[in-house]
Amino acid sequence: MPWLSGTYSRTDGVRTGSTVWQQAQAAGIGIESTAQDVHDQDIATALNLCLCKDGSNAATSDLSMGGNHLRHLAPATAPDDAMRLDQFFPSGTSLLFPGAIPVGWTISTAHNDMTLRLSNAVGGTTGGTVAFSTVFGSHTVSGTVGDHTLTVGEMPIHNHSVTDPGHAHPMAHQHMNFVAGSNAEHPKSDGELLTGGAYTGVSIGNAGGGAAHGHSWTASPIDFSIQYLNVVVATKD
Repeated sequence: MPWLSGTYSRTDGVRTGSTVWQQAQAAGIGIESTAQDVHDQDIATALNLCLCKDGSNAATSDLSMGGNHLRHLAPATAPDDAMRLDQFFPSGTSLLFPGAIPVGWTISTAHNDMTLRLSNAVGGTTGGTVAFSTVFGSHTVSGTVGDHTLTVGEMPIHNHSVTDPGHAHPMAHQHMNFVAGSNAEHPKSDGELLTGGAYTGVSIGNAGGGAAHGHSWTASPIDFSIQYLNVVVATKD
């Protein structure tokens, strides 16, 4: 068996190792055609289990590189070719990085303080006029509330009170006095008499309709035309 766990060992069918012929000589065995054929066939079998560097044969199982590299590969051109690292990300490829960029990449300063907008058309185009940090920064809204004069219908329903303290009407009168021993009448006035108090019973009906009303509002506008960069989602064919 020429190969054992990836290690080749010579044999003549009886003896193995790097001193097969010395072992045979020590045993008093001369060169024999049978032993020579076994030995040479063992070498041939071992060579047949090797990969030819000219590509004339192929591996029959997975190859382990033992933690080593395959170097100086040609660029892949077919779907089943091994790819070089520089082919995964050709020069000029743009990717998003959430943290520090890896070696071999350079930060692009073409776009800054922008948001990403998902597009189903073309990526890379931009739009908007206001920086991201400005749109979502702190804003103080100021303005004025317009005046409005209430109509009668917009006034709350209400009534008005009337105070009526009551009043009386004066009435003058006279009565006759008779003097004893005389038939003469002597008029006499006792002053004024007042009639009983009286009230008007006046009341005023409700006014106003309680309808809703509005006020105009004038304020400085906030521009939400945020700057953006279009990105697309693509699936590899």
